[in-house]
Amino acid sequence: MGCFRWGLGALLVVLLLAPPAQAGLQEDVAAAVAARDRHDYATATKIVTAIIRRGKLPKEALGEIHGIRGVFWQEQREFYRAIADFTRATQLNPGHGEPYNNLAWIFATCDDPDFRNAELALKNAQKAVELLKESPDSLDTLAAAQAEAGRFPEAVRTMERVVTWCEQKGDAQRLEQARLHLASYRQGKPWRDEVRRH
Repeated sequence: MGCFRWGLGALLVVLLLAPPAQAGLQEDVAAAVAARDRHDYATATKIVTAIIRRGKLPKEALGEIHGIRGVFWQEQREFYRAIADFTRATQLNPGHGEPYNNLAWIFATCDDPDFRNAELALKNAQKAVELLKESPDSLDTLAAAQAEAGRFPEAVRTMERVVTWCEQKGDAQRLEQARLHLASYRQGKPWRDEVRRH
């Protein structure tokens, strides 16, 4: 759990929505992800930027690429750029919940106060919950937004739902993180996501 919500599902959407003429897209996306996994963000970002600049993708797939690049920026603490890419992703693909979720997470939990905004966190988190059908990730983000807004009783109730889900699914790793978030909200403390540079 946490801020990095873009996964393989988004990559598959990019590939499925890409026109047949977009030769090499699968290889490019795989190379970008591999570079990111090596913490070679310069290469990862360069690859996805080149995909965007080619301008041959349908808008939904282009939105996914902006979202993926937003995660790369976010992991580098380039929050202005991450917010710009996530925002662009919402414009290109307004029916996809991940960019709203990632925006909300930054606005609610960023350890740099210049980027926190409770109102925007709640707005984006609520949209993410709607689009992602109350997934545990979107509820986790909503709880963080509620806490950032000082609405701790709501944050606790929301986070308790995530803890219950994790317990029922036997997801030990996610459960540990969820319990940390819940403990923070019970103490009247918003969550701070201290993203580290690699």
